[in-house]
Amino acid sequence: MTPTICPGNTSNDPSHLINFVDKNCVPYTGFELVLFVSGCLLWVFAYGLLIRNSHRKKYIELPAIAICSDLAWEITWAAFYTTDMGLIPAIIYKIWLFLDLFIFWLLLRHGRKQTGNPVFKRIFTPLCFIAVPIFTVIYSSFVHGGYDTPVGATSAYMAQQFISVFCILLLLGSTTAENFSTHFAWLRSLGTALVAVFFFFHYTENYFLNTLGTLSIILDSIFLYLLWKARKAHKRGISPSTFLSQRVG
Repeated sequence: MTPTICPGNTSNDPSHLINFVDKNCVPYTGFELVLFVSGCLLWVFAYGLLIRNSHRKKYIELPAIAICSDLAWEITWAAFYTTDMGLIPAIIYKIWLFLDLFIFWLLLRHGRKQTGNPVFKRIFTPLCFIAVPIFTVIYSSFVHGGYDTPVGATSAYMAQQFISVFCILLLLGSTTAENFSTHFAWLRSLGTALVAVFFFFHYTENYFLNTLGTLSIILDSIFLYLLWKARKAHKRGISPSTFLSQRVG
């Protein structure tokens, strides 16, 4: 990415550890940078916990479509494009990609347990390998067309909707709440929320992006509530799917 020279002897240079102005010469405040980097780091810890839990439980609690979409976004922004915020965020993006490759491998090993449909179980691996390049083309063409922000925020929170929506559906269709970690849920939800708050401050007039961020916070809050209720129901021997049918009935 070519450095952008801004008024006042400031510049946006990707070789800096942290840039204090974006490529459009809009300042990143210290508060905004703390929000963004903290949210990103929480996702690093969330990924690490997901890998550990998946290895122990032989079950992966992040939905298959979300993992494929997530991996595609990280390929796009860690391999093909670079954030304008400097080296530290760019390195975090690459760490995400590295961790998500392990998560994708765990998905191939344990992801069939997410569905009871024998047809989907049989074609599960080919579907995953097909989904990743499809999502990569979608996100890369979105960025190439100039529709994204310099940090990849819009495409990231389009991908985030797959996580927020399908995590709820996966939980409610599960036979046990024990497959879902409260710690992982909080880490990913707080990470997503902090970055979404960053959007409200830095991309104030990007209503589409802020709508995606708000939806993510609402949906993740619903998931945390449902997980809390499902784990309480689990102690009484009630599965999340049974718990839902009782609530609806």
